[in-house]
Amino acid sequence: MSSNVILSIIVPCYNIEQYISKCVESLVNISIKKIEFIFVDDGSSDKTYDILLKHKDSRLHVYRKENGGPSSARNYGLEKAKGDFIMFVDGDDYVFPQNIEKIIQKLDSSRELVCFRYIRKEKDNIFENIQDNINVCSVKKIRNGILNVDSTYIKKLIKEGYQFHGPWVKCYSKKIIDDFTIRFPNDLKWGEDICFNLKYLSHISQICLVPLVGYFYRTNESSLILSYYPGKGEQMKKLVENVWEIVEKTELEEKYKYFAARQYLYILQEEICHPMNKEKYSVKRKKAWEIIQENNLFKDAIYTLKLNEMDKKPAILVLLLRIKCFFLIYILFNFKFYIASKRKK
Repeated sequence: MSSNVILSIIVPCYNIEQYISKCVESLVNISIKKIEFIFVDDGSSDKTYDILLKHKDSRLHVYRKENGGPSSARNYGLEKAKGDFIMFVDGDDYVFPQNIEKIIQKLDSSRELVCFRYIRKEKDNIFENIQDNINVCSVKKIRNGILNVDSTYIKKLIKEGYQFHGPWVKCYSKKIIDDFTIRFPNDLKWGEDICFNLKYLSHISQICLVPLVGYFYRTNESSLILSYYPGKGEQMKKLVENVWEIVEKTELEEKYKYFAARQYLYILQEEICHPMNKEKYSVKRKKAWEIIQENNLFKDAIYTLKLNEMDKKPAILVLLLRIKCFFLIYILFNFKFYIASKRKK
């Protein structure tokens, strides 16, 4: 270890006054002294910042900046961090101190990325009888999984409580982050964590898995029917462009098409075909085709990737796009929303 601080835990915060105290309390209950907590208030308009100032711990550092989004707040925290390793925690989530202590004890200079497990339901047993031994998983297979290629491997680990798209439940090497200037893209509201992780994974050879539950991830239990994101199309365009810059001229260049195709399907699901989008069907159909025709990354992905290497459901949707059967796609998505709304009731 190169510094006196083993781990810097970076927590971006924005208007979460009802959750932030539980997050802080869970962290300061970690008994290890050689760690630091960096809370970055991203211009909250509620009492988040005032609540943070009330908590006293020599390891706790609170900063306030103008609102710039989660990427900006995390990047700000990275500039302040002094630890050999970096962990990200969302301010409305919390950790399980006893297990985090065990995870920290696994950190040494040979570790490039250490991942641990999380839960979404508070009733889950986090102290189940499991060994806390370290297992190693394939960097290549994880990168493929993030790009939606051969996702069987990554899905199995996700079901076990690991997470590879977001920045939480991981301990990153600060040296690798600094040596390769890895940061979150500030222009993205969605997928900025995918860009960060893909960049990071391109510079490591090993991922260590610790089968301990160290994190509670607070989810919005609203159904798919409420997941309407106007402007998603523009954000997904930026995301595929950012990811293309990462994978261009690498062994992932051809596999990138599967990622781009999936992002286009998300645009259809969460914006264009969503029932809360009140535009006329003819307008929606026109927008759907314009996105493909105007963006070569989407166009190349939709028309040239190998359908037999995709998961069955997205492969069917891409096939329907190729034969220009948008009406059936529209019906399928709306049926999906209908079923989701019925389940919610």
